Amino acid sequence: MNNPGSITSSHFNPRNPTIVISHGWLSNMKTNLNPVIRDAYLRLKETNVIVLDWMRLAIAPYPTAVRGVPDIGRGLGQFLNFLHRTTGAPFNTMHLIGFSLGGHVVGNAGRYLGGRVARITSK
Repeated sequence: MNNPGSITSSHFNPRNPTIVISHGWLSNMKTNLNPVIRDAYLRLKETNVIVLDWMRLAIAPYPTAVRGVPDIGRGLGQFLNFLHRTTGAPFNTMHLIGFSLGGHVVGNAGRYLGGRVARITSK
């Protein structure tokens, strides 16, 4: 984070909608529906898809993972603010999707944004 070159050298297009997917407890970015949803969005239309992987905390005992959710959410919010500042990607084109505790992660991220996202979906 805070490396504008990492964004400008990627395929990120600020004119496209941005989808952020967060897995839940006992999961990682490659489990559950994360790859299915990522691939579906990428096939559907020109979209930026970011899959958050917070596995190191997600595999901890449930009470530990729950206590860490606000910090993970804050980090995601800070990253999305950085993305907005670096590329001009509007918050109102961002859709945050979370599963299980990942739903709480994306909900917490919304508290730290400099604007309002288009949608937060939690399952």
